[in-house]
Amino acid sequence: MLPFGAERKSGAMQGQPHQLTKRLARLIEAWANDQGLDLVGVGAWEHSRVTGESYILGTERAATAEAPDFVIDQSGDMLDAYAEIGVLEVWLYDGALTVWGLDNAGAGYCRVSRSRCLRDLNLDLVARCMAAPTQLAAIAELRFACYSRMGVGYSP
Repeated sequence: MLPFGAERKSGAMQGQPHQLTKRLARLIEAWANDQGLDLVGVGAWEHSRVTGESYILGTERAATAEAPDFVIDQSGDMLDAYAEIGVLEVWLYDGALTVWGLDNAGAGYCRVSRSRCLRDLNLDLVARCMAAPTQLAAIAELRFACYSRMGVGYSP
């Protein structure tokens, strides 16, 4: 059994795509929780080829949504499949964070500098936090920066 806060070194090695996707998901979930945002994690989307971490904004909407609002994935290989079902945003991390927004016609994605789904989330801050040595440190850094910006003290 690992002590609290220790990251498992076996299985997915630190820096492998799946681990990085999970870290990004955890950062977004921590931020949303701290903001009081009703972010519903739905995992892989049923009856589609969506394999990444999928999210819907709002519990009520989650019951009827035809597609996730955004997906965090390991690569851009699935962008066409995501566009087909109407995923509004795709977040990718391969050493650099990129967010891709569905164009108004729903035909494809273009890179965006600010999330349309999570408008108040500072993407540069998230990218900096992704470079932290552990997932726990990444979340602490994100929370420290957000609470400092609000003028509230934070101690992990």
